[in-house]
Amino acid sequence: MTLRRKSGGYVYVIKHEHGFAKIGESHDPMDRLNSLSTATPYDLFLFTTIEIVGDRTEVESALHQIYGKSHVSGEWFDIDEEDFQHLAQIDQLFESVVESVGGWTPEVHLDLTEEELKGLRATEEQKKINEQVEELSELIESGDFPEDNVHAENPAIKKHAKAANISPERLIAEFREATADDTNGKNT
Repeated sequence: MTLRRKSGGYVYVIKHEHGFAKIGESHDPMDRLNSLSTATPYDLFLFTTIEIVGDRTEVESALHQIYGKSHVSGEWFDIDEEDFQHLAQIDQLFESVVESVGGWTPEVHLDLTEEELKGLRATEEQKKINEQVEELSELIESGDFPEDNVHAENPAIKKHAKAANISPERLIAEFREATADDTNGKNT
């Protein structure tokens, strides 16, 4: 039997009023919380979610192994407050962050300092910007987008900026810098 890979979605931690944690995976953690809440007389709340780009079952399984000594039943674990805080630190994962760490595992993530995490997130943000700059450059080189249309009010520029989660002005500045670098590299 082959396990079906579940790409994207979330690994979530639901906290039980008596301190137990359910570590599971879902596309919709709030829906999962609601269905669990109707099946128990105890108060449950969504403690944290971890956005997953890749296979969420791998991350869920790794967390189950990490907290295996605290396993109670099914996906429920009796973990302490420090463990809850460690789980809260794993807030968002991107494929390029995983790749840049070189074999991401939850254990590796928990060992990263906040400064290292900030650096990895900045790397991911820059990757998105670079992708949009490259796409824009390719459109200009192919003749599909005249370079004199590169201005902040152009809907295409706004669309590329939104995809990179930056302002149109910053996208233009990044584009100008990249094309200046390309021109300087060709002249040397």
